[in-house]
Formats: sequence, C-alpha cells, structure tokens
Amino acid sequence: MKMLKRVVFILFITMIFINKVDADCTYEERQELLKEANNINAYFEANVPQRIFTFYLYNLSDDLSVEVTNTINDKKITINKNNLTNGLYTYSEFEIDKSGIYTLNIYSNKTNCYQKKITSKRVKKGIINSFANEEVCKGIEEYYYCNQVLDKEITLSRQDVYEKIEDYKQVLEEKNKVVEKEKFSLLKFIKKYWYLFMIFIGIGVGVLIIIFINKKRGELV
Repeated sequence: MKMLKRVVFILFITMIFINKVDADCTYEERQELLKEANNINAYFEANVPQRIFTFYLYNLSDDLSVEVTNTINDKKITINKNNLTNGLYTYSEFEIDKSGIYTLNIYSNKTNCYQKKITSKRVKKGIINSFANEEVCKGIEEYYYCNQVLDKEITLSRQDVYEKIEDYKQVLEEKNKVVEKEKFSLLKFIKKYWYLFMIFIGIGVGVLIIIFINKKRGELV
C-alpha cells in the first residue's frame, strides 16, 4: 500500500512538473520563436562542373535549431548556432541523380520552450542532367531534356530521350525554314515592287517639304 502511494505521489509530482514546464513556454514566446523560424532561408544550388549540390541555410537565430531529413536517404543533420560560419551553414550533397524533399524541422533552444517543435519547412532538390553535356544537346540547351538541372528524374529510357531530342531538332528546323521562307518572300516582294516604295518615299518627303515651307511662311508673316 505504501509503495502504491509512493508511485502515485511520484506520478502526481511528475505531471505537475510537466505542466509547469509547458506553462513556462508562453504564447508570446512561441509567437516570437515562430517569427524567427519564418525568417530562416534554405535552398539547394547545383554546381554542374563539380557535379554536386550545395545546401545553404541562413538567418538561424541562437534560440533555434534545425533538424534536416530527406526522402532520398537516411541522412539526418542537426544545425544550430555552433555550426554557422558568418551566419551561414552549408554542406555538399553528392546525390545528384535523385530528386527529393528535404524537411527542416525547427525546434526551440530557449530554456522555457526547450526542444519544442516550432514549425517545419520543405526544400526541393532536383537532379543534374547527364544528357546536357552530350553532343546531341549542343545548340538546343533550352530544350527540357538538355537543361543542366531538372526538377525530377527522367523516367524515359536513354533511347527514348535521344528520340525526343531528335524530334525537337526536326521541329526546330522546320520552324527555321518557315521563318527563312517568310524573310525571303518579303525581300522578293521588295525587289519586285521597289518602285512603289520609292513613290511612297517620294510622296512622304514631298509632304514634309510642303509642311516645312508652310511653317516657314507662317513664321515670316
């Protein structure tokens, strides 16, 4: 019986302590922490020549820490003020062939709200496109399958991608032919009816001369 009372007493004290800790993290403190968390910026930048992505995070205050997880692998990173260099945190991500979502869970470091989750953010990482540096993509870098960096993996086979690139080149060639033909037709028309252009130009010059003369006469009067 005494043991039961002791257990109940310990549980009661523990619950009071937990409630006390929760009560210490006030609404105002949470709002201030949320404001600081919303100020955090993070993104990925592709370094195509070195074939890596660099993760950047800044505006992390002393009162917060960030836990980074992703949908690609089991890597987990915890970032706090001790990991910053001149207010910036970076790390290299060598997984360039898989796209994914990186989740930033932001926690409080403040004593009253210690380890309480404040909010979450998500950052998308794409892939570095291996087709972009191939000979087949030279001159058509604007085409999707020839972009240096893509939002997601290419699900087509290599042969299918090559076929799409060749199809795009053919369509582009046909468009260029149409443009060249239109240019040629305009030049041909000008050459054929050049005298009409000369007449219009002569009339325009004549009108300008008459306007100029009338203006001068008006000034003399």
